[in-house]
Amino acid sequence: MKRFLIPLLAALALPVETIASPTYLTCDLSENRSNYSAGESKLINGKITVVENPNSTFTDWGKSTKQSIIKFTLNEEDQKGSVYFSHSGLTKKLAFVNFQPESILISNPSGGYKEYEKNTDVYEISRIDGSIFRQAKLLGGAIILESRGTCIKSTPKKTMF
Repeated sequence: MKRFLIPLLAALALPVETIASPTYLTCDLSENRSNYSAGESKLINGKITVVENPNSTFTDWGKSTKQSIIKFTLNEEDQKGSVYFSHSGLTKKLAFVNFQPESILISNPSGGYKEYEKNTDVYEISRIDGSIFRQAKLLGGAIILESRGTCIKSTPKKTMF
């Protein structure tokens, strides 16, 4: 009896390694606002730099004119993921994914080979209520677009391969 009882107790007491599966989120960005004069390009010390415009303001929040559905595939174990934009059919790997207890932070720089041309997308997804906030900075921050909405967990497509 001891021969079976001791391994059984050891198996129950030792932690079991779990395999983390990806999280699939479908997000609907239903409201947006913009600031088209957030910054301006200036020549400083021989370099073109975007300087923040302190007098710029955002438009009021309004309903999106186009349906903007974004699908995320996120892996908490290795802090990586990808995003699929339904309006363009484009899928991109995400540069930065950080899972925190109450939120998921995502950042994805794109475009431009010079600093003043770069675009960045930053997402914050609440793990509490599923809300999402997106801030897109275009042309190095000269234009800022913000969106918000909700995310729900979804399941992956079932495929043969």
